[in-house]
Amino acid sequence: MTQHRTKRVLTAVAGGAALVLVLGGLVVNQALASPEHTPQPIPAAATTAPPLQIESDQPPPAQEEPPTAFQVNKNGQTYGSDLNVTSEDGEPDLIAAYSEDGKLGYALKADLFPPMPKSPEEALAQQKVLLAAGGRTIPLYSSDGETVIGTYFISPGQ
Repeated sequence: MTQHRTKRVLTAVAGGAALVLVLGGLVVNQALASPEHTPQPIPAAATTAPPLQIESDQPPPAQEEPPTAFQVNKNGQTYGSDLNVTSEDGEPDLIAAYSEDGKLGYALKADLFPPMPKSPEEALAQQKVLLAAGGRTIPLYSSDGETVIGTYFISPGQ
C-alpha cells in the first residue's frame, strides 16, 4: 500500500470514528438531559455519512526528488553531502564524512555501500567477519578523490 493511499485510509477511518463519537455523544446527552424525557430518535439524514472514497483511479501526485547540486572534481566524480538524498542512485560518488580525527573528507560510495551478498550464506559469512573485526575502516579522501586524508570507521551496526 502506498503512503498516499495509507493516508487516505487512515483519514477515512478517523472521520468515521469521529462521526460515531459525535452521534454517540448526542444520544447519551439526550438520555441524560432529563429522566422524564424520552430521547428522540436521531433523523436518518444525521446518521448517514457521505460515501468514503478509499480507492482512486488517479495516481498520487509525483514526488520529485529535491535537486541536489553536487560539485564535480577533475576526475568527473561528484562530491558532497548526502543529507537530502532520498535514494542510493542520487548519492554522489564521494560522500562527505568526518575522519576518525575530525577532518572533513569524502568516502567513496563504493566503499560505504559494498555489493550485496549473492546468497544468505554469503551474507552470514560477511556479517561474521565484520563482527569478529569489530567493524571496518575505509580511506577518507580530499575532494579530488585521490588524496587520502584519513580514515573512516564503520561499526558493525552501520
